[in-house]
Order: sequence, then C-alpha cells, then structure tokens
Amino acid sequence: MERKVYEFISKQTSDPIVERRTCKVSGEPFAIFQSDLDFYEKVSPIYGGKKFQIPVPHICYEERRRAREVFMNIKSLFKSTCAKTGKPIVTIYNPEFHKTIYSGQERRSDRRNPMDYGFDVDLNQSFFSQYKKLYDTVPKIAMVNDNGISSENCEFNQDVEYSKDCYMNAVCRKMRNCHYSVNMSTNEDMVDSFFTMESEIGYECLNSYKIFKGFFIRNSNECTNCLRGYDLAGCQDCMFCVGLRGKQYMIWNKQYTKAEYEIQKQKIYEKMNSNIQELHDQFEIFLTTFPHKAINTMNCHNTYGQNLVN
Repeated sequence: MERKVYEFISKQTSDPIVERRTCKVSGEPFAIFQSDLDFYEKVSPIYGGKKFQIPVPHICYEERRRAREVFMNIKSLFKSTCAKTGKPIVTIYNPEFHKTIYSGQERRSDRRNPMDYGFDVDLNQSFFSQYKKLYDTVPKIAMVNDNGISSENCEFNQDVEYSKDCYMNAVCRKMRNCHYSVNMSTNEDMVDSFFTMESEIGYECLNSYKIFKGFFIRNSNECTNCLRGYDLAGCQDCMFCVGLRGKQYMIWNKQYTKAEYEIQKQKIYEKMNSNIQELHDQFEIFLTTFPHKAINTMNCHNTYGQNLVN
C-alpha cells in the first residue's frame, strides 16, 4: 500500500501514525497506527499475573494476509481415502503430504481418543517444530463442515454450516440449494456467486446484498428482476444498467414504459441466446463511461475497506 494511502487514512480517521517500518518480506514501507498499538495492548495474554506483550509486526499487512491465505485452502480439492475406514473421500488436504485424513463422520465420532496423540513438550526444541509434529500426527477432517449435524446433504463443501442441499461452496453459512459460491451467507438458489448476502435466485452475483432474481449483478443491493447491473440500489426490472437508484424498466440506463420494456427485453434475450459474450463485452465498455465509488461499502462509518456492510 502506498505511503500516501496510509497518511490519508491516518488523517481521515484521526489515527496517528506512530512508527514506519520496512517489510522484511517485500521490502515495502508500511505504517504502524496508534490503534494498532492499542489493539496489541488489549489482546496481549496474561499468564500467572504477567502480561506477555504481542510485538509490533515486522511484515506489512499484504504479506500477513498472504501468509494466512497460503495456510488456508478452500479451493483445491483432492481425492483420497479415509485413513480410518479406507473409503474414498474428497478432501482439502493433498494426500501426498498429509497421510492421516478422516472423513467428516469418522473425524467427529467417538471412535478415537484425541489424547492418544499427545507427547511431552521438549523445552530445548523449537515450539513450532513440535507443533508441526502434533499437527501432522492428529487426523485431519477431510472437509470442514457440519454435514449431518446442523447441515443436511452438504458433504462436499468447505467451511460451510447451517445449510441444506449445497454443493462445492466455501466459507458459507445458512445456505439452501446453492452451488459453486464463496463467502456467502443466508442465500437460497444461488450459483457461481461471491460475497452476496440475503439473496435468492441468482447467478454470478458479486459483492451484493438482498438480491432477488438477479443475474450478473455486481456491487448492488435490494434489487429485483435485474440482469447485468453494476452499483444499483432499490431497482427492479432493469437490464444492463449502472449507478441507478430506485429505478424500474430501464435498459442501458434508458427509461421505458412497461410495455416497451417487455418488447426490448425479448430482443435482448434473443441476442443472448445467440451471442451472450458480445453483450457482456458491450456492457464492460459501457461501464467505463460512469464514475465509480472509491470503495464498495454500505451503512459504514469511519471505515476503510472493501465490501463492508453495516
């Protein structure tokens, strides 16, 4: 992140920069804010009455994020066998490196004792090398979900809970009949979508909220029966539109009557059947002619970030 970005955020949030550092991984400069120090002070653990202060990081935010993402796999799946039963399973762990993988049912069962994998700590050895030994020894759950507990028919999902009849989703909760989507919550009948909340019946919706019957919708909220829209709010029956608020029967940001809209809609559907990619390409060019919000947030105060709601 550029130095001037740190300075702008500091000024806008009245959060002073107390230290500047150079990232040990990327070599890029980054800032430490007063709020960072306050947070580390607040969450530093206390053992036996003594506080163990969490140190200020030596790598920048981007590299810290990259390190977390390298450790967490939500996209790559492997075929393996359950080390307990020998039955075939699908897992997020590469069987070439992880040999002890259990199916979800076996991993959560009482047919094993987690204390069997314990060993004494050797204070003369590295903590992390011993932790890795424990991490590699304890059986891993093939895919993290609550299938059979709080979810039903959701075996092939990663990091999914309280859902039903879902397939190949990741980092989702309270889903029903949704497929191939990531970072979703409280949705029904959604496919190939990302970071869309409280929506129903949609395809390729991104960074959106409360969408009903939306297709190819991005950065929008509370829209119904819309096709190929960007930055829409409170709209219904709109197609290939950008930046509208509370509109109806609009195509390419042009107003139509209901009867005219239905005629034009049929023409667009016919063209989509023959060459949908041409319409998508035209919309991307159309999109560049409009101003864009600097960041996509809704109902947020004193906050800098992307795709934040409330």
